[in-house]
Amino acid sequence: MVLNYNGVLYAYYVGGELKRPGRTYLYASILSIGILVVVWTGIWLLMRNNIGLDFMQSQAQLGANSPDAYGKITTLQASAGGLGYGLVLSGDPFSKILIGIAVPCAELAVDLAFVAVVTRVMFALAFDRLLPIGLAKISERNAVPTNAIVVAVIGGIVFAILAAFVNLANIVANLSLFVALIILAGAVAATALPFRRPDLILKPGQTELARVAGVPVPALWGAATTVLALIVVAIIVTHPSVFGSFSVSSVGALVLVLGAGPVIYLIARQMRLSRSSIDLRLAMRELPPE
Repeated sequence: MVLNYNGVLYAYYVGGELKRPGRTYLYASILSIGILVVVWTGIWLLMRNNIGLDFMQSQAQLGANSPDAYGKITTLQASAGGLGYGLVLSGDPFSKILIGIAVPCAELAVDLAFVAVVTRVMFALAFDRLLPIGLAKISERNAVPTNAIVVAVIGGIVFAILAAFVNLANIVANLSLFVALIILAGAVAATALPFRRPDLILKPGQTELARVAGVPVPALWGAATTVLALIVVAIIVTHPSVFGSFSVSSVGALVLVLGAGPVIYLIARQMRLSRSSIDLRLAMRELPPE
């Protein structure tokens, strides 16, 4: 549910500047959540009735931890999950049609969101001269970064082919933990922001943030989100049979993904400093004392 909502969210969140971002963001969020709750609640109840929760969790754990044993039982890929077994085991045509339509639509939405996000990131990096400038080239006919879109689509196709022939279950087993840690990091940042940089969240005309018992209201919301994120992280870690067990490959992938952000930031910062015509740190040292 979280991953699919994020896919819809990112599709418009990174779409560029909006005329009325506040209203568009609110309406798009309500529409996305509403549609996904209705669709996925129906699919979830259908799978619980036709397949059973114990079976879905058992096949997911066996496919992730013992792919060889899983392959001897069935030819259906473990990545198909409950939806794949729902399509195979459903006896009535209505369930087959519903799942058969819902799965491709969900995959298409995720793929479109992937292309939108990756294209936007590559365009921004190329515009800042951190990637080849050709990726920032805008088509005069369509007004879109065609080169960046082509690279994003090729990357998605390569990953899809890799997922079809290689068992990636162990690597993505802790994807839920990865998402929870991202939310936790954002919650901690939201808690600290009102104390470190209150000017960034002050509305026009305001001089101080609203407070409750001396604590800024945004910090209270951030703290509440932090507590909830910590609970989610604890649930994921203590329930490996549901979310996936830890392995060397999954933990390594998690460390690499989490560490990629700081590494990319340091590389980009160094490149910006080396290409800048003015070294502000050197200029500050050469200023005469007051």
